[in-house]
Amino acid sequence: MTDSRVLFCPFCAEPFEGLERCPSHDLALVPFRELPRARTPDDARVALASPTFGRGALFAGAVVTLVAFFCPLVRLTGQVEIENTLRDLATGRAPRLWLVPATALAVISILMRRRTPAGMRGARLALCLLSLLPSGLVLFTLSGAAAAAQRMAEQLGAHIGVHWGVGAWLTLAAAIPLAWGSLRFGVPPKPRVH
Repeated sequence: MTDSRVLFCPFCAEPFEGLERCPSHDLALVPFRELPRARTPDDARVALASPTFGRGALFAGAVVTLVAFFCPLVRLTGQVEIENTLRDLATGRAPRLWLVPATALAVISILMRRRTPAGMRGARLALCLLSLLPSGLVLFTLSGAAAAAQRMAEQLGAHIGVHWGVGAWLTLAAAIPLAWGSLRFGVPPKPRVH
């Protein structure tokens, strides 16, 4: 009776009776309950809070970027003691830093609007570019702060240290899930074959 048991190929899901390996794919056959789950159709809407398809990583990166905007970006020490958040600098001498929270909000907006796998894949290129923007802006601003500190040190004849703040580190750390999520956005997970 065990020889006539119906088993399924984990790759193509074809049923076979009395065999232990798939004749087409040379994979061990499994019972029906062990088959990998079916893929989500390209036109099926994914739940808004679903972390699949790279959505969770993108949301986490966007939230960390928003938090970083209110954290200290750079601290000058020595003859001059100054500490500024990204928000302080955006309202003052570096209005380009408003692009940091704008980018995070744009990512969240894309997550809310692009809910089908096909629609998500259509936004991958834009998300790849957006994922690099906040960290690029922060690095550019930090290099400008270092150059300004160097000029001040020469004018005052004293040493001025430049220290990256929590906001800089958070923005750079947020680039990792943003980049990973943008590359995985709309791509279904690969089925596991045993």
